Amino acid sequence: MEEFQRMIQERLSKVEEIQNRLQLSAVFPQQASAAEDLENCDRLFESLIRSVEERRGDVRAEIRSRQKEAERRAESLIGQLQRETAELQRRTAGLEELLDTEDHLHLLQGVEHTPPDGPSSLGALGPAQRARPALRGNARRALSEVEETLAKEMDALKMRRMQKYAGDVVLDPDTAHPNILLSADGKRAGRGEPLQTVPDHPKRFDPVICVVARTGFLSGRFYFQVEVGAKTFWDLGVVRESAGRKGMITSTPENGFWTVRLRSGEEYRALDSPSVLLTLPKRPRVIGVF
Repeated sequence: MEEFQRMIQERLSKVEEIQNRLQLSAVFPQQASAAEDLENCDRLFESLIRSVEERRGDVRAEIRSRQKEAERRAESLIGQLQRETAELQRRTAGLEELLDTEDHLHLLQGVEHTPPDGPSSLGALGPAQRARPALRGNARRALSEVEETLAKEMDALKMRRMQKYAGDVVLDPDTAHPNILLSADGKRAGRGEPLQTVPDHPKRFDPVICVVARTGFLSGRFYFQVEVGAKTFWDLGVVRESAGRKGMITSTPENGFWTVRLRSGEEYRALDSPSVLLTLPKRPRVIGVF
């Protein structure tokens, strides 16, 4: 009996010893681990802060450099424009003075020496009178060339600004009227006969011969081009997603259509209520929609 009591006591002592060791290992190692974790955390965030500060410095320096370059270019452009403006003003003033003068002898001064009196001085009035219209014609031609050059530059500038918003348009076969043939990439559309056999679809236009793109846009700016070539009959533009597609359709903004069209190879109209006749200097082969 005593032997059993001794064995029980020994085992209880062992249990107590093990429990004490577990308590020590559970407390002190955790404290050491927590301290190490805190140190690692501080080190990590300090490194991150340094990296962010360095990157911020790089970005600020880059921004300042770009700003200085933009200012330098702007100052250079302003200076150039001011010089060109002054030169144009000087030339315009000279042309106006030359065109408005009634002193024919002064008009020809430096071009031809005219005797101060006598029959020859009277005879010089004839050439002077003939010279004035020629000078006006030259002046008008020069101004016209300047205006034409300026108009071309403005058109090119507007085109470059619009092309920044260019999008890729792919036509949706599920919306195409059965008369419309689409290319494999969905970038070209043509009219085919007879009607194709196509599945019925709620998005499909019928009987109006029309097709729209797969994707649209909700806001912002958007630009695309349509190559119409030498076609004599077409409609193009943009349409609201919710616009009607079944039955006869009147293409107006009230119905969700903003389009232009060509009929008979020469009649261009913007489809409004009523439609607006457009006068173009020549037949375009590419139409831009912005």
